[in-house]
Amino acid sequence: MGEVLRGLTPEQSRLLLEISLEARRCARGAGDVPRDFTRTGKDHVEVGRILEVADGFVELLDGTFPADPPGGAWFLGTGEGWAVMRYHGHCLNKPRFAE
Repeated sequence: MGEVLRGLTPEQSRLLLEISLEARRCARGAGDVPRDFTRTGKDHVEVGRILEVADGFVELLDGTFPADPPGGAWFLGTGEGWAVMRYHGHCLNKPRFAE
C-alpha cells in the first residue's frame, strides 16, 4: 500500500482497496453518467473520465501511482489519459487561503 494510507491498518487498507475496485467495476458496467447525476452542466460524463480517476485512486492505494513529473502534478479525468498540470511558481509560496 502507498504512503497515503499510513494511518490505516493493513486490514483497513485492504478493505478500502477492495471497495475502490468494486466501485470502479460498477462504474464501468453502468457506463456514462447522465446529466441528472453530475455537476458539470454537460449532457453526460463519459465513463472513461470516471475510470481514469478511479484508476489513479487505486494506484494511490496500492502504491503504484507515479511521482509527479518535474514542474507539475498529474491531472486525471479529462478523458485523454495522464495529463500534467503545470505549477505556477508565483503561487507556490503563498498561503493557500490568503485574504
